Amino acid sequence: MSELDQRDEPSAQIADMPAELERGRECCGRRAWAEACRSLSLADQTGPLRGEDFELLALASYMTTRDDDYLRALERAHDAHLHTGARCAPSAARSGWVCIFSFEARRAGRPDGSRVRSGCSNARIAIARHQQGRIRIQQGQVEAGLALLDEAMVAVTAGELSPLVTGLIYCSVIEGCQQVYALSRACEWTTALAHWCDGQPEMVAFTGICRVHRSEIMQLHGAWGDAIEEARRACERWPQAANLQAAGLYQQAEVHRLRGEFAAAEQAYRSASQCSLEPQPGLALLWLAQQRTAPRPLRSGASWVRPRTRCTARGCCPPTSRSCSR
Repeated sequence: MSELDQRDEPSAQIADMPAELERGRECCGRRAWAEACRSLSLADQTGPLRGEDFELLALASYMTTRDDDYLRALERAHDAHLHTGARCAPSAARSGWVCIFSFEARRAGRPDGSRVRSGCSNARIAIARHQQGRIRIQQGQVEAGLALLDEAMVAVTAGELSPLVTGLIYCSVIEGCQQVYALSRACEWTTALAHWCDGQPEMVAFTGICRVHRSEIMQLHGAWGDAIEEARRACERWPQAANLQAAGLYQQAEVHRLRGEFAAAEQAYRSASQCSLEPQPGLALLWLAQQRTAPRPLRSGASWVRPRTRCTARGCCPPTSRSCSR
């Protein structure tokens, strides 16, 4: 029976709600994100879920790059918690890590697949150390910054954090290592991220960007042909993720530029710009190699996101409002 037919039989839906709800929770526990989305959405059609279940639906939606559903579920979780008088309700109106802190706090200690065991302290400490590490690197204190990133990764590799926070820290730490050419660390964490992604075949959110990271590592090791192919596979497998498309195209353009394939590089940079990613500094370096001056802009008044300066440009950071979704 189709889902449309099921909507015409409310009594059957009500009878099936506990089964779908339990199935959705169980799927989240074993990280079958697509099936979790389906089951929790079906359960929601029969009646409003509890705040905790809306949070699970938000998590599963994010992991499968359903950004509008992710934000909607967070808003409904917020409303549900407020209705029951709960404190620290998550809200899509909050930004960045503050929203994640609330999400972690409410997921702590539940038998729903979360690995957090001591309140939200593990997540808070890991996120804070990771942010401190990135700041130290920006301040030029590279060794101190890398040491803090290593500390943050202890909780990640030990499986003490939720999937959302785990993926975000993986990507940010890899980016920080690449920024200062700590290649051994970048390679180690990229390999670890790949193993983590392989254990969740229904996950899209971090699997695609993991391929882009691997392509960057291949580029740094001089395996340019493999790097282009890896970035191309990321674009081909997840065509619905616009930010991932932009990151993959930009990476392809970078390798084409290094190989002297200037026409292919410019086309890839332009394609990345069409996904709202500013193709700089790569495009400027291409023009410099071609000895071109005062080029016309790709688009006038374009609203671009700079690569490597905002996590959303790399398909990692969760949107905090519908205007920021992929």
